[in-house]
Amino acid sequence: MAVFVQFPDDNWNPNDTFWPSTQPPRVLNTFFDQQNEYPSGRHNVSNYFYQMSKTNGSANQFDVTGEGIYIQLDHTRDWYVNNNKQIPDINKDVLLKLDQLDNNLQRFDNWVFGHGQQNHHPYSDNKLDMVYIIYRNVYRDNDSYRISLVPKRSGSNNWSGIAGLDYSGTLYLPNNNISAVGGYMTGNSSGITIVKYRRFFDDPGNRYLFVFLHEFGHFLRGGVHEYAS
Repeated sequence: MAVFVQFPDDNWNPNDTFWPSTQPPRVLNTFFDQQNEYPSGRHNVSNYFYQMSKTNGSANQFDVTGEGIYIQLDHTRDWYVNNNKQIPDINKDVLLKLDQLDNNLQRFDNWVFGHGQQNHHPYSDNKLDMVYIIYRNVYRDNDSYRISLVPKRSGSNNWSGIAGLDYSGTLYLPNNNISAVGGYMTGNSSGITIVKYRRFFDDPGNRYLFVFLHEFGHFLRGGVHEYAS
């Protein structure tokens, strides 16, 4: 599931054609294919993995389906700054708000983490499988929020995404009787965080899809960056 998140004080580029202020992004319902339409052939995340997992003309080996959900947070960025809270704390608020808005999160619990980075089994375990928390604007209009709200990782808080929900331990969501596992890039972690909103597939010169897939790739390939030299 992809959760598209906006702060109530976000006034950056309010008429943006991709993601207008106080509205869902235009790809809310097409970010993934849903199961009943897969494969749709749309230029989206599902299609990327459908194509990527084919080898030598064989059928695809990796199916990715899901849903998009839009949330506006209750607190402003200043409120979080004044209360000494950062993205890991805000991610928890996102998930708790999601728990209030959706009483059927069990549909996102279909896999159990086994032993090893890519070892999963098709059963439920009362833990969310994978939640992508995608912020419209954390600091694009005011860089001071990057300093205040984005924690340093590898010595820097100038990052776009991270392969984890970035808080310690497990967050219980009481309305759904399900949990979201925090941490970073562990096989049983429940999600990914993207703090730097970038445009989508058909917007030349931007790398939103790259950031999304890059962070998910860490769950598949581990923590290294295997770029060509």
